[in-house]
Amino acid sequence: MLSLKQHYRYRVLRSCFFFVATLLILGACANFDSLPAKKASARASKASETANPRADAAGDGVAADTATGATSEPRRSSKPPTDPYRAGVQAAAAGDYERAAKLYITAAEAGNSDAQVAMGDLYANGQGVTKNYNEAIAWYKRAANTGSATAQAKLAAMYFNGIGVAKDTAAAIKLYDSAAEQGSVEAQVALGKIYWNGQGVKANPMEAVKWFTQAAEQGEVDAAYYLAKAYETGKGVKESPEDAQLWYQKAADLGYPPAQFSVGLMYYMGSNGMKHDYEEAIKWYKLAAQRGLSDAQNSLGVIYWEGHGVPVNLPEAARWFTVASEQGNFGAQANLATLYRYGLGVKQDPTLAYKWYTISANSAQAQGNIGMKGAAEISRNKMAEKMTPEQIQHAREQAFAWIEKHDANAPGVNSGN
Repeated sequence: MLSLKQHYRYRVLRSCFFFVATLLILGACANFDSLPAKKASARASKASETANPRADAAGDGVAADTATGATSEPRRSSKPPTDPYRAGVQAAAAGDYERAAKLYITAAEAGNSDAQVAMGDLYANGQGVTKNYNEAIAWYKRAANTGSATAQAKLAAMYFNGIGVAKDTAAAIKLYDSAAEQGSVEAQVALGKIYWNGQGVKANPMEAVKWFTQAAEQGEVDAAYYLAKAYETGKGVKESPEDAQLWYQKAADLGYPPAQFSVGLMYYMGSNGMKHDYEEAIKWYKLAAQRGLSDAQNSLGVIYWEGHGVPVNLPEAARWFTVASEQGNFGAQANLATLYRYGLGVKQDPTLAYKWYTISANSAQAQGNIGMKGAAEISRNKMAEKMTPEQIQHAREQAFAWIEKHDANAPGVNSGN
């Protein structure tokens, strides 16, 4: 049994123990409560140190204006990215291809396949380095051997077109196939066109439709357009006007001029399940024409000439025929010649009529349309019956000059009267 003195010491020690324990517990709680704030502060600090380089490239941040309450934008870090490939991308975007090449090659030699493709692009285009197809192919091969679909598609294009290497369709198709299987839309479209047109291989519309479908489902407008043509004609797939209209419309909505023209034509003709509607036809023709499609420009000219859905407007018809003619559209060239022949919407001018009939015949021959070539020549020869030798000579000189300027590789102008 404890003595009174011992009992007193025990009570003092116990009180001290509880006091110290309480302090320790309170301190631990305080530290625990502050942990989220500390972690958040650490995360914020780390985030500011490793700011997204892509955001950095957008421009200087704007400091918050606390005095006016203006909306602020985060101030970006001025530190350049440490990854040489990403730094190369930024340099290339800024137009500094020499710096980009130095950065890319560092990453490429370290095995970065994206950088290897980028080096191939620089050599293929002569940006920041001397243009060298052999070097481009070498870099594409290095990346392609790692399984890069992008590199395989680019290398395939070099083999298919014989750029910097002997043309090799079989090697191109093998590379395209590998890239396409990985989802490369470029390779899928390329394969589709190869099998659709029978370029270097036997035409295989079903195989073409397979690849066009895969690319179109990824939003590739060129593939969507070809897929629409397949459904419209029943080439490689069961004919389906509804599916043709669907895919033409998808490509047209994405701004693809040939598809916009096709949609306009469907409204104009009332085909593929579309209701006959001149107003809609004109709308889609104009969209394609404004984007430079000569077939749409010529069709607009016909609409204003004949007054389909709009009042007859011969000067407007002449304007669209002229725009399309300058692009080599032989139908528009013949139409423009007819306007000059009879003075419709333009001042009557047999010399200009003869000129454009001659150019139309030449363009039609170059594009393999022998029927149109013959029709233009007949009209031209009829014009010649009422023209002086001097007028004919002047018209032929104008025609030759136009052809030499616009279509140097086309067959020569027919030497008839």
